[in-house]
Amino acid sequence: MEHQELKENLEEQIRDALNILQLLEVELSANEDDEHIIRTVSIIEKILKSSLELLKHIN
Repeated sequence: MEHQELKENLEEQIRDALNILQLLEVELSANEDDEHIIRTVSIIEKILKSSLELLKHIN
């Protein structure tokens, strides 16, 4: 695989993970589950969003 293709695959995987985390966060909030778990999901989302931004700057 060439560099650009690897980058695109990684971006897609991160977006997929973000979508899953967003669904999980909504479900946890709706069920009023443990706030620590909800905060942890939110932190993981922020980390993945930051990683996605960093990937955009890689040539």
